[in-house]
Amino acid sequence: MTSARSSTWEVGISSAPVVAKRIKEDLVGPHASQASLEALAAEVIRVALWALCTQGQKSSFSEASVTTRRLLELARAMWAPITDATKGGNAAKDTNYDNEPDRNVEIGRELLDTLTEQGDIFALSGGRWLPAPLRFVPVTPTHHLFVGGMPTRLLPHALLRTLHLHGSFRHIESNVIPSLQQGSEPNIQCPRGYATR
Repeated sequence: MTSARSSTWEVGISSAPVVAKRIKEDLVGPHASQASLEALAAEVIRVALWALCTQGQKSSFSEASVTTRRLLELARAMWAPITDATKGGNAAKDTNYDNEPDRNVEIGRELLDTLTEQGDIFALSGGRWLPAPLRFVPVTPTHHLFVGGMPTRLLPHALLRTLHLHGSFRHIESNVIPSLQQGSEPNIQCPRGYATR
């Protein structure tokens, strides 16, 4: 009996640029073509932190939080194919990273601190981390900074339609906010670990 769903493994082993392209598409969906390495690195942290914080049932912030070591281990594993694709020759050209000002973006404590400063993640005592709640910060009358730890791929369609990536920041058009407040889009929900007792 054959499966209606084809497997990537049936095609064979993929090259680093192909794997990196698929990861990039999985991270930011329709925004893959506009995503810089800095945007991708920030998204890798958001995805890794969200995944680690939402697995299993947690009843407190401390149980839901993740250590720096655990977070960076997962994020670096996700980042490795993208790093491999940016190194030299045809691989870098195939994935359009030639024009990147800094092709040596690193997944490390400095990136965690940057995402904390911009409000995407919370730094807790003891080297522990949580995704920050989502919020909209007005930048101009027509645009808002979209801040919070939810991965881009999980955002409601209304937000994705107007989303713009700029470095590690995410911007949206202000006209989408009323539709979210009126409930015409699915609710944006925080990880279960945010429930307090």
